[in-house]
Amino acid sequence: MIKPINFPLLKARIWQHLIGRGIADRDAQSEQSVLEKKRILVVDDDEMNRDVLERRVQRYGCYVESVKNGEQALKKVFYGQCDMVLLDINMPGMNGVEVLKQIRDRDEYTNLPIIMVSAQEDDKVLGDCIQAGASDYISKPFNTIVLRTRMQSCLNAVN
Repeated sequence: MIKPINFPLLKARIWQHLIGRGIADRDAQSEQSVLEKKRILVVDDDEMNRDVLERRVQRYGCYVESVKNGEQALKKVFYGQCDMVLLDINMPGMNGVEVLKQIRDRDEYTNLPIIMVSAQEDDKVLGDCIQAGASDYISKPFNTIVLRTRMQSCLNAVN
């Protein structure tokens, strides 16, 4: 591990160690089952970023749909079904924080896990996201272990 410590990554590594030594009875299958068959909406204006997130999340056993802007995201959330949203902050037109606020304004979506994804590491932006109702925040480029752990954590919180 490298300092500063990334706590979700630390947790994942500790579990891997405990499972490998037979100390913990939780296996990768039970950890994976939280994500398996969940419907995830990826929202990002950059095609390459969408593709990377889609492929990664599909490897976790999820069904993935993706859209390239805020308006499309709202339509998918309000008229479709999804279990979680991975939402880019910086998009032309309606940005991710505006999309988040519109989703949270509807009572039926107050518990929908929404993880903000951005290359910005600005504390003010992070604060704005959390204040608007984000479930979590991941920086680009993302670490796959951190992504999976945060997705699992957000889904566990609503179940």
